[in-house]
Amino acid sequence: MLLQMVLDQRGMAEFKRLKGKRASVSGVLFHSGNGNHQTDVLIDVSLISESR
Repeated sequence: MLLQMVLDQRGMAEFKRLKGKRASVSGVLFHSGNGNHQTDVLIDVSLISESR
């Protein structure tokens, strides 16, 4: 399943830092609401951390 992530500036910086690495993402799931959403389900990210 694909999810589109909704990131604030800090989350985007963390995403870029961890790109290509294994990571855990926490947040709130919600259903797409308009044509700008690229997946049926999105996640409003509250935390991204590196997984070991």
